[in-house]
Amino acid sequence: MFHFSHVGIVVQSMDESVEFYTKVLGCEIYKQHKDENIQFTLLKAGNQEIELLKFTHDNKERKEGVISHIAFKVENIEKEITRLKELGLHLTTDQPREVMGGLKIFFFTGPNGESIEYVQS
Repeated sequence: MFHFSHVGIVVQSMDESVEFYTKVLGCEIYKQHKDENIQFTLLKAGNQEIELLKFTHDNKERKEGVISHIAFKVENIEKEITRLKELGLHLTTDQPREVMGGLKIFFFTGPNGESIEYVQS
């Protein structure tokens, strides 16, 4: 059996991305590394990890991947949407929607174009 390890996101600005994930989403910096080829920051998001990657050189042989979205559980989705609006973030929709018999979901965009979902049970 395999267990989830982390989601990796290639970022345009490490500083802007770390600020977004720590201040907006409440993640904590777990580990950072920088050398001549790559800079990365590992973030704790509850019991999961997000890896932010910044490549120092263009690598044309490296294939780009697509991540549909990253989801975070929240207790009060309406309160969080209000906070996102106050921060001036790009919101995908104006209101949360209900799915699967009462689950509320809402999407917005991170600083690198990544889709982020809030989920309220």
